Amino acid sequence: MRSDRQARGALFIRHRAWAFGVALLLLLAVSWAGSAHRLDEYLQATLLDLGLDHVGIEMDLTPGVDVAARVLEWIDVNRDGAVSTAETEAYSDLVLRGVRFEVDGRRRDVKARDTRMPQVEELKSGVGTIRIQAEVNFDPIRAGEHRFFFHTRHLTNLSVYLVNALTPESPRIKIVRQTRDAGQTEIQIDCVVEKRPK
Repeated sequence: MRSDRQARGALFIRHRAWAFGVALLLLLAVSWAGSAHRLDEYLQATLLDLGLDHVGIEMDLTPGVDVAARVLEWIDVNRDGAVSTAETEAYSDLVLRGVRFEVDGRRRDVKARDTRMPQVEELKSGVGTIRIQAEVNFDPIRAGEHRFFFHTRHLTNLSVYLVNALTPESPRIKIVRQTRDAGQTEIQIDCVVEKRPK
Protein backbone atom coordinates (compact mmCIF):
# COMPACT_ATOMS: atom_id res chain seq x y z
CA MET A 1 0.00 0.00 0.00
CA ARG A 2 1.40 3.36 -0.93
CA SER A 3 2.14 5.87 1.81
CA ASP A 4 0.17 9.12 2.05
CA ARG A 5 3.27 10.95 0.85
CA GLN A 6 3.50 8.80 -2.28
CA ALA A 7 -0.20 9.26 -2.95
CA ARG A 8 0.08 13.03 -2.59
CA GLY A 9 3.10 13.00 -4.90
CA ALA A 10 1.25 11.06 -7.56
CA LEU A 11 -1.74 13.38 -7.27
CA PHE A 12 0.53 16.43 -7.58
CA ILE A 13 2.19 15.03 -10.72
CA ARG A 14 -1.22 14.39 -12.30
CA HIS A 15 -2.33 17.91 -11.37
CA ARG A 16 0.78 19.48 -12.91
CA ALA A 17 0.32 17.43 -16.08
CA TRP A 18 -3.31 18.52 -16.27
CA ALA A 19 -2.42 22.19 -15.69
CA PHE A 20 0.29 22.04 -18.36
CA GLY A 21 -2.15 20.48 -20.81
CA VAL A 22 -4.78 23.12 -20.14
CA ALA A 23 -2.27 25.93 -20.66
CA LEU A 24 -1.11 24.40 -23.93
CA LEU A 25 -4.69 23.98 -25.13
CA LEU A 26 -5.37 27.65 -24.36
CA LEU A 27 -2.33 28.68 -26.39
CA LEU A 28 -3.39 26.51 -29.30
CA ALA A 29 -6.98 27.76 -29.07
CA VAL A 30 -5.71 31.28 -29.56
CA SER A 31 -3.74 30.12 -32.59
CA TRP A 32 -6.77 28.45 -34.15
CA ALA A 33 -8.79 31.62 -33.62
CA GLY A 34 -6.41 33.21 -36.09
CA SER A 35 -6.33 30.16 -38.34
CA ALA A 36 -5.61 32.19 -41.50
CA HIS A 37 -1.92 32.00 -40.66
CA ARG A 38 -1.80 28.22 -40.32
CA LEU A 39 -1.04 27.46 -43.97
CA ASP A 40 1.71 29.97 -44.60
CA GLU A 41 3.26 30.51 -41.17
CA TYR A 42 5.34 28.60 -38.63
CA LEU A 43 3.59 28.55 -35.25
CA GLN A 44 5.99 28.58 -32.30
CA ALA A 45 4.19 28.18 -28.94
CA THR A 46 6.29 28.33 -25.77
CA LEU A 47 5.42 27.56 -22.15
CA LEU A 48 7.69 28.51 -19.24
CA ASP A 49 7.65 26.70 -15.89
CA LEU A 50 9.37 28.85 -13.25
CA GLY A 51 11.22 27.29 -10.33
CA LEU A 52 13.45 28.55 -7.53
CA ASP A 53 16.60 27.17 -9.17
CA HIS A 54 15.51 26.32 -12.70
CA VAL A 55 13.05 27.14 -15.47
CA GLY A 56 11.53 24.49 -17.71
CA ILE A 57 10.91 25.50 -21.32
CA GLU A 58 8.61 23.66 -23.72
CA MET A 59 8.42 24.81 -27.34
CA ASP A 60 5.84 23.36 -29.73
CA LEU A 61 6.71 24.21 -33.34
CA THR A 62 4.11 23.56 -36.06
CA PRO A 63 4.84 24.57 -39.67
CA GLY A 64 1.89 25.28 -41.95
CA VAL A 65 1.62 23.41 -45.25
CA ASP A 66 2.93 26.29 -47.35
CA VAL A 67 6.10 26.77 -45.28
CA ALA A 68 6.80 23.15 -44.30
CA ALA A 69 9.27 22.59 -47.13
CA ARG A 70 11.26 25.67 -46.11
CA VAL A 71 11.34 24.54 -42.48
CA LEU A 72 12.41 21.04 -43.52
CA GLU A 73 15.42 22.52 -45.30
CA TRP A 74 16.74 23.40 -41.83
CA ILE A 75 15.95 19.92 -40.45
CA ASP A 76 16.59 17.32 -43.18
CA VAL A 77 19.98 18.72 -44.07
CA ASN A 78 21.11 15.73 -46.16
CA ARG A 79 17.86 15.84 -48.18
CA ASP A 80 17.17 12.10 -47.89
CA GLY A 81 13.48 12.54 -47.02
CA ALA A 82 13.89 11.35 -43.42
CA VAL A 83 14.95 12.96 -40.16
CA SER A 84 17.67 11.16 -38.23
CA THR A 85 18.38 11.40 -34.51
CA ALA A 86 21.44 13.51 -35.27
CA GLU A 87 19.39 15.89 -37.44
CA THR A 88 16.73 16.13 -34.71
CA GLU A 89 19.34 17.05 -32.11
CA ALA A 90 21.02 19.50 -34.47
CA TYR A 91 17.73 21.27 -35.17
CA SER A 92 16.92 21.45 -31.46
CA ASP A 93 20.32 23.04 -30.86
CA LEU A 94 19.69 25.50 -33.69
CA VAL A 95 16.35 26.58 -32.23
CA LEU A 96 17.78 26.96 -28.73
CA ARG A 97 20.74 29.00 -29.99
CA GLY A 98 18.12 31.55 -30.99
CA VAL A 99 16.75 31.70 -27.45
CA ARG A 100 17.91 34.27 -24.93
CA PHE A 101 16.97 33.71 -21.30
CA GLU A 102 17.82 36.01 -18.42
CA VAL A 103 17.31 35.85 -14.67
CA ASP A 104 17.48 39.28 -13.05
CA GLY A 105 19.29 40.70 -16.07
CA ARG A 106 21.91 37.97 -16.25
CA ARG A 107 21.95 35.70 -19.29
CA ARG A 108 21.71 31.97 -18.58
CA ASP A 109 22.47 28.92 -20.67
CA VAL A 110 19.53 27.05 -22.19
CA LYS A 111 20.13 23.30 -22.39
CA ALA A 112 18.07 20.80 -24.37
CA ARG A 113 16.48 17.93 -22.45
CA ASP A 114 14.39 16.15 -25.08
CA THR A 115 13.12 16.68 -28.62
CA ARG A 116 10.26 14.85 -30.32
CA MET A 117 10.23 15.04 -34.10
CA PRO A 118 7.14 13.96 -36.09
CA GLN A 119 7.31 12.09 -39.37
CA VAL A 120 8.27 14.10 -42.44
CA GLU A 121 4.87 13.50 -44.04
CA GLU A 122 3.14 14.90 -40.94
CA LEU A 123 5.24 18.04 -41.17
CA LYS A 124 4.53 18.42 -44.88
CA SER A 125 0.78 18.09 -44.29
CA GLY A 126 0.76 20.77 -41.58
CA VAL A 127 -0.24 18.48 -38.71
CA GLY A 128 3.20 17.62 -37.33
CA THR A 129 4.44 19.39 -34.21
CA ILE A 130 8.08 19.45 -33.13
CA ARG A 131 8.32 19.49 -29.34
CA ILE A 132 11.51 20.77 -27.74
CA GLN A 133 11.95 20.54 -23.97
CA ALA A 134 14.78 22.53 -22.43
CA GLU A 135 15.89 23.79 -19.05
CA VAL A 136 17.70 26.74 -17.53
CA ASN A 137 19.54 26.12 -14.24
CA PHE A 138 20.85 28.68 -11.76
CA ASP A 139 21.61 29.16 -8.08
CA PRO A 140 18.45 29.26 -5.92
CA ILE A 141 16.92 32.72 -5.94
CA ARG A 142 16.33 34.45 -2.63
CA ALA A 143 13.18 35.97 -1.24
CA GLY A 144 12.27 39.25 -2.91
CA GLU A 145 11.49 40.63 -6.36
CA HIS A 146 12.85 38.88 -9.44
CA ARG A 147 12.57 39.15 -13.21
CA PHE A 148 12.73 36.44 -15.87
CA PHE A 149 13.17 37.26 -19.54
CA PHE A 150 12.69 35.01 -22.58
CA HIS A 151 13.27 35.87 -26.24
CA THR A 152 13.36 33.71 -29.37
CA ARG A 153 14.47 34.69 -32.87
CA HIS A 154 14.29 31.39 -34.76
CA LEU A 155 13.02 31.84 -38.35
CA THR A 156 11.31 35.13 -37.62
CA ASN A 157 10.59 35.67 -41.32
CA LEU A 158 8.27 32.63 -41.37
CA SER A 159 6.87 32.51 -37.86
CA VAL A 160 4.13 33.60 -35.50
CA TYR A 161 4.62 33.17 -31.77
CA LEU A 162 2.76 32.50 -28.55
CA VAL A 163 4.39 32.54 -25.11
CA ASN A 164 3.04 32.10 -21.60
CA ALA A 165 4.10 31.11 -18.08
CA LEU A 166 2.57 28.30 -16.07
CA THR A 167 1.51 28.74 -12.47
CA PRO A 168 4.76 27.98 -10.60
CA GLU A 169 5.09 24.67 -8.80
CA SER A 170 6.56 26.37 -5.73
CA PRO A 171 3.92 28.24 -3.70
CA ARG A 172 6.66 30.71 -2.76
CA ILE A 173 6.80 32.11 -6.32
CA LYS A 174 4.05 34.63 -7.09
CA ILE A 175 3.86 35.97 -10.64
CA VAL A 176 3.05 39.68 -10.53
CA ARG A 177 3.12 40.61 -14.21
CA GLN A 178 3.75 39.14 -17.67
CA THR A 179 4.77 41.63 -20.37
CA ARG A 180 5.04 40.51 -23.99
CA ASP A 181 6.07 42.29 -27.16
CA ALA A 182 3.45 42.63 -29.91
CA GLY A 183 4.68 39.56 -31.78
CA GLN A 184 5.16 37.47 -28.61
CA THR A 185 8.75 36.70 -29.50
CA GLU A 186 9.63 37.75 -25.97
CA ILE A 187 8.16 37.88 -22.49
CA GLN A 188 9.25 39.53 -19.27
CA ILE A 189 7.92 37.89 -16.12
CA ASP A 190 8.03 39.86 -12.88
CA CYS A 191 7.54 37.85 -9.73
CA VAL A 192 7.98 37.89 -5.98
CA VAL A 193 9.55 35.04 -4.04
CA GLU A 194 8.23 34.76 -0.52
CA LYS A 195 10.43 33.83 2.44
CA ARG A 196 10.73 30.18 3.35
CA PRO A 197 8.19 29.28 6.04
CA LYS A 198 9.76 28.81 9.46
